[in-house]
Amino acid sequence: MSRAYPLEGLLRPAYEWWASVVSGLAAGALIVTPHTFALTPELALPLAGVLLCHALWCGYDALRIVRYRRNLRRRRPYVVASAAIPWSDARLFLGKGFRWDQRHTQRLHDARLP
Repeated sequence: MSRAYPLEGLLRPAYEWWASVVSGLAAGALIVTPHTFALTPELALPLAGVLLCHALWCGYDALRIVRYRRNLRRRRPYVVASAAIPWSDARLFLGKGFRWDQRHTQRLHDARLP
């Protein structure tokens, strides 16, 4: 998904599950009954391998979407002991942070949409 497009669509339903399931079922059908599809077993096995790779690819993309949406609903705890807080006269410790870039702006915008 993000490998092909510069914009993410992580708040949509994971439609890749359907492609993964259909590719997996088609690969299974090719392995079990290759003559149903007018293929020889020598051609059916490589084609089933390609379909299994496609099923894994789509399943991985769907899993990324589901994990992102699940992690939006829960907050990871951040606990720091008072002795572990960095102390300085020149700086103020505000907690754990990260470098904000374009993808974070897009994710914030997508999360605010209904």
